Amino acid sequence: MSPVTQFNNAPQDPAMKKKNYGPLVLLVTLAFAVVTFYGTVRSTDSVDTALTAKDPVRTPGPESSVCGEKRFAPNGNVPIDTITQLHGKNPQWGLVSDKDKGPNSKEYDSYCGDKSYIIKGEGEGGMSDYALGLCTDPKGCEIFRSFDIPIELELNRRVLRAHNTKINGGFWTLEEDLSDDSGKGKTLSQYAYDEGVCEWGYTGEVVDHKIGGEGGIGGAGGFMGKCTIPVGHHFAFGPGQSVGCIDENGNDSTIPKSDVIQIYIDLYAMQIMTDCSFCAVKDYDPLSREAPDITKCDGEWEDIDIYNMEN
Repeated sequence: MSPVTQFNNAPQDPAMKKKNYGPLVLLVTLAFAVVTFYGTVRSTDSVDTALTAKDPVRTPGPESSVCGEKRFAPNGNVPIDTITQLHGKNPQWGLVSDKDKGPNSKEYDSYCGDKSYIIKGEGEGGMSDYALGLCTDPKGCEIFRSFDIPIELELNRRVLRAHNTKINGGFWTLEEDLSDDSGKGKTLSQYAYDEGVCEWGYTGEVVDHKIGGEGGIGGAGGFMGKCTIPVGHHFAFGPGQSVGCIDENGNDSTIPKSDVIQIYIDLYAMQIMTDCSFCAVKDYDPLSREAPDITKCDGEWEDIDIYNMEN
């Protein structure tokens, strides 16, 4: 029986019947309520603390490992919520890790061998962070890239060099990142800015052209190429790192880090890409290195076979 009940049921002295004990009863009741409430709060707080301590989401510690790097998830700090290829009823991508390398462990290991081609410091281009993906779409995973020479010449040269281990692939992009938020195709300069492509030259890089000349591979633009990563093959992806450039006047400039996802295809995977084609970008101006819409072709896409051409 509670103290309040005992008090209310206690025998009363007739001489005291005229006294008003209401305030005292109220005071005791309030005191009891405060004690009960405080005890409940302390008890609840203890339970919450115990649950938090056992909550695996909040408890520090590695849950995944990619290329020997401990992470909470295979994508690490690479944001994946906006990547449609990883979501939906029929996702086109999967994530791989040291525990689950996918169907081709040799290809997975090739990306872990030397990540300096992928992850670079500020001002050096490449990616600021990375995750390893796997194409899970039976139709393959399509990727795009801007070139300043026809893609069949560029890819043929890259594949030939890949067999001689003198080149380690290149950076590509997703089709949706060729357009802006309104759905209109990006200008060439906006595409280059988002993808960390220096149109005129790279700071500190030895280039085989003068400023204002033809431009380096993948810099000046003019052609858009696309290829398909076959199902079961790997790639790296992540947000772009900042990069130091030389502008059309020969001055140093910097393209900052970008949230736009880049795709990296390494030496091994360069040799397995299929269904490659290219088109000349409509209304491209080689003098200004600009085009109003990089998704518009001057003519049709032309299929090419980079493995059956003259050297």
